[in-house]
Amino acid sequence: MFAVSLSADCALEANRYLQIFQELAEQLKAKDPSKLEDLVRNHESLLLAPALPIKQSIPLSTQRLVELRWEAMTQPTQRAPKRPADEMRDGLDCLFL
Repeated sequence: MFAVSLSADCALEANRYLQIFQELAEQLKAKDPSKLEDLVRNHESLLLAPALPIKQSIPLSTQRLVELRWEAMTQPTQRAPKRPADEMRDGLDCLFL
């Protein structure tokens, strides 16, 4: 199984290095375009592509808050008994409300 995306931190760092490479490539292109072509050959789609858009991740505190809220909503509620617990039951309680 292979990862199809990077974590936000890795993607930010990859974009930063891509930007640095592209700035250096512009300087090299001004000095010697043939050297740049030799350097980039067979990797054009990766090295000369624009930076990838990065989706902002949900902050961990927000994720924990939502999970806690969900847990609170899914917990069964404890209801107080309608009659005192010491009262003797005869099994006909369901007939009288």
